Amino acid sequence: MDLNHPDADAEIWIETWEEIEKDMLNFIRIDPMSSREAFQIMEDFAESVTNNRMRNRLHDALSRNKPFSRFKDAVDNGGYIRQQWFDFKQQRYEDWVRAFIQRATR
Repeated sequence: MDLNHPDADAEIWIETWEEIEKDMLNFIRIDPMSSREAFQIMEDFAESVTNNRMRNRLHDALSRNKPFSRFKDAVDNGGYIRQQWFDFKQQRYEDWVRAFIQRATR
């Protein structure tokens, strides 16, 4: 974590960061997922949507400028798929972290 990043609220994390620094061998640094990997998750979700109209809307969002924000808008205004997206994304991120940890601990 970069406590100097403009979006970081350093006060919240200082105590946690100090605890981590005391015991670094018991922690694994997990770098953020690349934009390409996150984009792939969005593409995979779009493919999983069974409603043709919504699937096409998501694919259209991903094929235009600013695909991340367009996809978010489509999902946020997509009614029933919003929770499906959150569940799908959560599962894929958990899978990604598990794979990362497996590679790091070999």
